[in-house]
Amino acid sequence: MKICLLAGKSDIRGGSTRHINDIVEGLRARGHTVEILTYTGNPLRYFKVVRQHARMVDIVHAIDLNPRGFIGYLATRFTKARFVISVIGTYAVSPLYSRKTAWLARIIYSKSDAILSISSFTKKEIEKLVPGVRIQVITPGIDLSNFRDVNKVHSNKGPYLLSVGSIKKRKGYDIALQAFIRIKREFPDLRYVIVGAHIDEPKFVEKLQQMTRESGVEGSVDFVKDISDAELCEYYQNAELFMLTSVNEGTHFEGFGIVFLEAAAYGLPSIGTSGNGIEDAVDDGKTAILVPQRDVEKTADAIRSILTNRSMRETMSENARKFAIAHDRLALAARYEDVYLSILNKEN
Repeated sequence: MKICLLAGKSDIRGGSTRHINDIVEGLRARGHTVEILTYTGNPLRYFKVVRQHARMVDIVHAIDLNPRGFIGYLATRFTKARFVISVIGTYAVSPLYSRKTAWLARIIYSKSDAILSISSFTKKEIEKLVPGVRIQVITPGIDLSNFRDVNKVHSNKGPYLLSVGSIKKRKGYDIALQAFIRIKREFPDLRYVIVGAHIDEPKFVEKLQQMTRESGVEGSVDFVKDISDAELCEYYQNAELFMLTSVNEGTHFEGFGIVFLEAAAYGLPSIGTSGNGIEDAVDDGKTAILVPQRDVEKTADAIRSILTNRSMRETMSENARKFAIAHDRLALAARYEDVYLSILNKEN
């Protein structure tokens, strides 16, 4: 098959970009021709490029609705290409709440050849506003070849909790930090490492840093950015647990959380929040503990439970590795291939 993937321009280490790369490499490994068309901000020019490709390929697959889904759908009308859209999270749902875009968003969701959601939560959010729409859930995968050496290596950092993801309010870092401050009283040697870009919400980063100073834990919290994959690997390898307490901010929410799969590949027990896409990124009670959003006390309780219960921690670690294996990107590519073939066979 010839597949044209409509993607956005973003940080190569971002979760969405990693997901796209895994789809592309997985499909290519299965013998398909895949070309990525990156949207750079000019809608008309992008429409023309997509339109040209739509006349030559079998599948045009847009990642998220706004803006690539809008453009991709319109560009494929009256061409040979079948149109597929992956719905990730915020940018798949928020257009349905806008007076300017809601009508077109509903048409696209109703007329697309297939809609693929990365989580049950995103699927449900769209179904609330587009009754009768048919959406299939295919959760993201990871390249397990990048996680061969998962044993702990020597580190002089001491015991620490780990969070990975762009530092912005929606990721719930203020909640996680408050929980760490509470638990720090019981575990004086414990540290908290936050790995993520600071460019999205610099004022929020400043707020977090101020919190560490005011609470007296400034020397125990590391804000890390601009590191290599090898350095990130070392942080995963030596952490006690992984934590990302994302919160819903209006129509903005965590669509999935590939970092939970990465943490699972290293055998890390995780702490996440319920009521968003993280529910599909972990196995609650087996690989992770999900807590209510914005609940500092229950987040601290979850940290305490994992740190103090060795048996539970070891069981969760083993379950996490198995969970990661089940989400290998080759299996992901096979599921996308099945969707494409079913569409093309139906047309024929």
